[in-house]
Amino acid sequence: MTEAMDSTARPKPARQHYLILMVSLILLLALQPVLDEGLVGNLCMLALFTATAVGGVYAATGSRRFLMAAVVLACASVLTSWLTLFVQSRVLLIADHATHIVFCTYLAVVILIHVCTVPTVTRDIVKGAICAYLLFGITWAVLYSLIEHAQPGSFAMPALSEEPLREFFLTSGEFTPYLYYSFVTLTTMGYGDITPVSDAARMLSVLEGILGSIYLAVVIAGLVGLRVSRAVAAGKT
Repeated sequence: MTEAMDSTARPKPARQHYLILMVSLILLLALQPVLDEGLVGNLCMLALFTATAVGGVYAATGSRRFLMAAVVLACASVLTSWLTLFVQSRVLLIADHATHIVFCTYLAVVILIHVCTVPTVTRDIVKGAICAYLLFGITWAVLYSLIEHAQPGSFAMPALSEEPLREFFLTSGEFTPYLYYSFVTLTTMGYGDITPVSDAARMLSVLEGILGSIYLAVVIAGLVGLRVSRAVAAGKT
């Protein structure tokens, strides 16, 4: 009887909304330069991206309204990703980039809404903040690659080929420089080895740098402040 009461009184473990998404995003970024060539590498990257989409849908399960939109966008993004692996089409490639931009942006915003409105900062909320940050970096990388595809020469980079974006962006080694440049800009490190040339590329770079600074100053600092204030209040009681 006592054991039964103890088991019912024992608190349930907190739900991990963002664990799958965070792990998938980290693996996606870490393995992209390694698995960027060959059919096997392409399939592995697509499998990782599919897992990322599943993790994103699971992260949006807190609201049915957000969930339905996330499911639709995830399906469109995954479908175009797999199609571009077997079908060579400029229209399909642009549609693939567009669906990824919309899906990643929507997911990052949904996560930020949840992260910024919770009363208590938990480990899962911290994971959510990390996911949103990584999603913004990936979104900007896709935007940069789309700009280069529409206007070749928008970026001055040593390894850029004459025919950029010939394949699905996450399975093409040509996407690695955009991914690298995006996170260098988002973190405001600015190594200077890749530089924006066109006006659109420059303005997007400025916006991403501003976003990275605001994110750390507002979102992360806000979460730390909330955690500290809760700890101080708990200590006083």
